[in-house]
Amino acid sequence: MSQPLYITVVGLDGSGKSAVIERLASPGRVFAECSSHEQMDTLTTPTDVVLQVVDALRLRECLQMTPSFMEHRHPMVIAINRYDLLLQTGHSLDLAAFREQTGVPTLLVSTVTGEGLDELSVILNRAAVDPAMREQERFIVHGWEQTDEDAWHAYMEGLLMQVLIHPEADTSTWEERVNRLLTNKWTGFPIFFAVMAFVFWCTFAIGGPIQDWMQGGVDWLADLIYACMPVGWVGRGGGRL
Repeated sequence: MSQPLYITVVGLDGSGKSAVIERLASPGRVFAECSSHEQMDTLTTPTDVVLQVVDALRLRECLQMTPSFMEHRHPMVIAINRYDLLLQTGHSLDLAAFREQTGVPTLLVSTVTGEGLDELSVILNRAAVDPAMREQERFIVHGWEQTDEDAWHAYMEGLLMQVLIHPEADTSTWEERVNRLLTNKWTGFPIFFAVMAFVFWCTFAIGGPIQDWMQGGVDWLADLIYACMPVGWVGRGGGRL
């Protein structure tokens, strides 16, 4: 009978650790769950490989913890969960650069769709037996002491600046944006009909009272002029001049 694979799953609460464990569970695997490196120190089970589950929507907060988990010197794998939600914000991640900068195998996974979980399972199995992964260089922690948290945070901030790709800023003018909106095949006609409906409504709702007010003003002015005219300044037939 083969030896069980002891996997310590680490990461912030709410990052998806339990869901990942549920999707990866199989005979021969024993999981332990931790939210900090202090909890790892108190584990009573061995660790063959550390799996950090990172919430893609909280990259900065999650990755600030990565160096502390690396310091335990176990083979390590990072799974970035909910990456599809990060893409919806217009951001993305240069995964190749992240792997190169950290020296840690990193995958994009989804506990909802199952994306990346098969590959993650294979890498976890290999991490436990592959000497190269057991002796892998962790560039983040090279030469650092575990208590040097300021250095960790500074490094991770710099790393995020390199690997987190922000959406391109829209440099178009407001006239160009309005033009795109009015000429778009999906928005142009609805906007046109909305404007025409507004003009039609204004004609009756606003134009009517204004017309009545103007007519009243004309009648008032005519009466004022007639009252100021000298007696006899009338036209033939008794009409006003």
